[in-house]
Amino acid sequence: MNYQNVILIGEPSYIISRGLAELIQDYSSAEIIFFENIFDVIHYIKHYTPFYIFINPSLYEDHKNETRIFFDNTRVENRIALVNNSTEHFANKNKFSHILEIDKQKEQITKTLEIIFSATPQQSSGKEILSDREVEVLRLIAMGYTNKNIGDKLFISTHTVISHRKNITAKLGIRTVSGLTVYAVLNKLVPRDQIK
Repeated sequence: MNYQNVILIGEPSYIISRGLAELIQDYSSAEIIFFENIFDVIHYIKHYTPFYIFINPSLYEDHKNETRIFFDNTRVENRIALVNNSTEHFANKNKFSHILEIDKQKEQITKTLEIIFSATPQQSSGKEILSDREVEVLRLIAMGYTNKNIGDKLFISTHTVISHRKNITAKLGIRTVSGLTVYAVLNKLVPRDQIK
């Protein structure tokens, strides 16, 4: 599949879509594209395959046939339903990889985003897209080591550690230490019992 480094947000509310985008930027450096109706979403994914699509299921409630075509033909594996109390019943949970409850507190939303971006790496696995040294650095980050500690342990400068961290973040699209930690555990780069 020809994935584009893009995240789609299909949400009619300007405030919700922009607020979500602000939170997503802590976990991914992908370009974010906004849509307010299902037809524009369908048109986009006919030509491109984004990494993720966050979509409010109420967008397609009045267009069931187009929605069926959308779900049957889309190659987007990471589909996240944006739901609240009034739209939750629209979401067919079998059609989505995750459900994000947008009426929850910020802490709950960010926890869900962390799971989404760590559980669905944007490219194969960390072992394949990171260099051996980057994997070593990622393991130590997940184990709670500071940049200086990592440098001392690997016999490299702190500047080099920072450079490796930037490369890891760019390759994985994950910006937070907690996100990198979850990624490392899920990809079996570090045993869960070694996390501090």
